[in-house]
Amino acid sequence: KHFNSRNRGFVATAYMHHTHLVLDENYVPTTTNDIAVFQEIQTFMYAILEEHLKTDKGKSLVSQYESNRDAQSIYRELKKHAKSSTAAQISGDSLLQYITTARFPGNWRGTSYAFVLHWKEQVAQYEKLELESFPPKQKLQMLQNSVGDINEFAYVKQIGDQDIARGNPPLDFDSYLELLLSACSTYDKNYATPMKQKRNVYTTIFDGDNEILSDDAPTNDRYYEACNVDTDISEVVAYAPAARPINGKPDNYIPRTS
Repeated sequence: KHFNSRNRGFVATAYMHHTHLVLDENYVPTTTNDIAVFQEIQTFMYAILEEHLKTDKGKSLVSQYESNRDAQSIYRELKKHAKSSTAAQISGDSLLQYITTARFPGNWRGTSYAFVLHWKEQVAQYEKLELESFPPKQKLQMLQNSVGDINEFAYVKQIGDQDIARGNPPLDFDSYLELLLSACSTYDKNYATPMKQKRNVYTTIFDGDNEILSDDAPTNDRYYEACNVDTDISEVVAYAPAARPINGKPDNYIPRTS
């Protein structure tokens, strides 16, 4: 869980400090100078791993390689565990289930733009984990299904169908994704931003850091902030199904009658 996002941070740190040789499991220094430099790199990266690895597996590896500060071996074992262990198999199954069943808005608490990029990221994670890629046509159909409940996004598919009817080639995945993200930007602007503005207008009292809203203030802006590209799928599915905004308000919004 969270391995991909945390791994990106670790890799970025290694390159920033020019210590990325520990990422290459096949690297073996040969000269006396290279051996000395690599040992310094190992010591530095071990300290980073020791500070940030909080899982049982991570702590176990840090303890195992404490005597020689072998950050290279720790990283190698972490990747192996993330990609080939029983836990990884469960993760792969969960990713596949999410990829094939996720729907917007569904359980998503964020913008449609973030939902699409998050879905794309889960596909990338699954393909890395399973070492195989979805056929482009299948990936296109799954993405279309995931956003098809929203008329504005279903229309993007219709544009592609109309092009085919005119004798043009069908949209490929990348072309469809580009059009869809453009539609998402418009959709989010129409539905998300006005609600955030309304919240500011209806805010009546500030008590320290706590905002108290009037009864008829739409509080749906929290719906757009909980999930993002790096949100783990277990956190996404933990939310109750989302209410789709209608005319700038959630469909379960009941105005004050008094």
